[in-house]
Amino acid sequence: MSYVDNSLPDLELSSNYSTSDLENEDLQLAEGDSYEEAFSKLEKAILDNEETIAASLNDLNTRKIEIDDIPTKTSQLTNDSGFLTSHQ
Repeated sequence: MSYVDNSLPDLELSSNYSTSDLENEDLQLAEGDSYEEAFSKLEKAILDNEETIAASLNDLNTRKIEIDDIPTKTSQLTNDSGFLTSHQ
């Protein structure tokens, strides 16, 4: 069995490194991007996704609370239409 070393060399980011302020399609990695530009774009994409996922989870949590308020037993309902509730 042969082994291929796919490890990356140690990379150091410069002191000028910062997360990209690009959005959407502009975050696509492009030929000729330096490793620092590529990391900056990837970091921004991850952060954007993290914000989107957090907002979605908060929305789901809010909906769950609303769902918990829905009656699950007929005794919790009000017979405001006057339907027969027992055999006549």
